[in-house]
Amino acid sequence: MIFVAILMLWRPTYAQKYSHLLSETQKDSLSSFSANNTGLKCFKLDSNIWMCFGFNDKQLAYEYLKKDEVISGVSYSYKSGYLYKAENYLNGFLEGEVMYYYDNGLIKECGSYITLNTDSIIINSEIIQDTLTGELIEIKTFRQGISVKQGLWFYYDINGIVTRKEIWDKGICNYVSNW
Repeated sequence: MIFVAILMLWRPTYAQKYSHLLSETQKDSLSSFSANNTGLKCFKLDSNIWMCFGFNDKQLAYEYLKKDEVISGVSYSYKSGYLYKAENYLNGFLEGEVMYYYDNGLIKECGSYITLNTDSIIINSEIIQDTLTGELIEIKTFRQGISVKQGLWFYYDINGIVTRKEIWDKGICNYVSNW
């Protein structure tokens, strides 16, 4: 049991988690894109599933799967070539296990999310400026539901030692233990 817990504390190094699903032609296209660009490159896997890779300064910054235009599955985010967060999504919402990492590779925190209020609509509004015209544009995002913490959450210090444990029930913290 202790051996398993120690292994879980170390984050995986830089690797493309979804690239094995690509054809050789798509892999070549991704390699060419990553060597010359910053931005998003997506590949269609079937009629409603897309695989997306985001690059920043020619380094992989994130990768995820989209189903029916929303993130579904595990989303991996990278910083300086190393994994710094892995989050599970279902229909565009955080749902399931998540892990966040320190720069030294050890886990910072881990726990789970569930989605509540799937019938309610949450509106986010943001004002941006068009870089060509200077015109202010309002962008509205409509979403149904909200992701909240659920179950057992652990928090670690930079050396991998547990510092706090929390127990959540539908977004409400019912128990905190600081170590």
